[in-house]
Amino acid sequence: MTRVFAEGPCEVGGTVVLRREEHRYLASVRRHRPGDEVEVRDDAGGRFRAVIARLGRGESAVEIIERLDPAPAGAPVRVLSAVPKRNLMDGVVRRLSELGVMSLVPVITGRSVVDPGEGKLERWRRIAEESVRQCGRRSPLEIADPVDLETAVVGEREAGIRLVLHPEEGALPIREVAKAGMAEPVVVAIGPEGGFTGAELSLFEANGFTRVSMGGVIMRVETAIVAVCAVAVAFCGEILLQP
Repeated sequence: MTRVFAEGPCEVGGTVVLRREEHRYLASVRRHRPGDEVEVRDDAGGRFRAVIARLGRGESAVEIIERLDPAPAGAPVRVLSAVPKRNLMDGVVRRLSELGVMSLVPVITGRSVVDPGEGKLERWRRIAEESVRQCGRRSPLEIADPVDLETAVVGEREAGIRLVLHPEEGALPIREVAKAGMAEPVVVAIGPEGGFTGAELSLFEANGFTRVSMGGVIMRVETAIVAVCAVAVAFCGEILLQP
């Protein structure tokens, strides 16, 4: 069902006027007509089933029929990640939004090649907001401002479980961590293309992070972020992963 966002509160039996982008999305992008049913979200996070009553040139009106159950909350998974080259992080933000990840923290490491500026951050936050239409989560993926790795790692000392993806000798297969059980929230760290330095790995160890691997393959950064987060979200959803 098409989702649109109202600027104010909604009430069953009331009429809501949609303007600007919401009207354009309803009329021009999704090409709806009067009588079609849509889902409306109000600014308090409520979900409602509604029927389009009117489509004008610059605005639409929808009649609120019933209140729906709350949208699913994001999974308590936080990602500390180096930023891949070019605009590959755009796709990562979309995938993490769809998975239900709670937040993404871009980190600057010793081998980082990208230090995202305000323009990239604004684009990622816009992508996260737009993704709510598709995936139906309660609120957008939170995109934090970039921080240096030490600040990010030390700030996660109280997290339920802390994982650092490091596919070399000494790393535990991530399914073994699953068998041992997971406490929330889950924090996962993914390094740049060159990996974390020895000093950075020692920093993780000193702050309670467990080294894990996804198997013997070496993934690109943008692949690794999505893969490890899919597993972490599954843990939080109490899905048993078999070896």
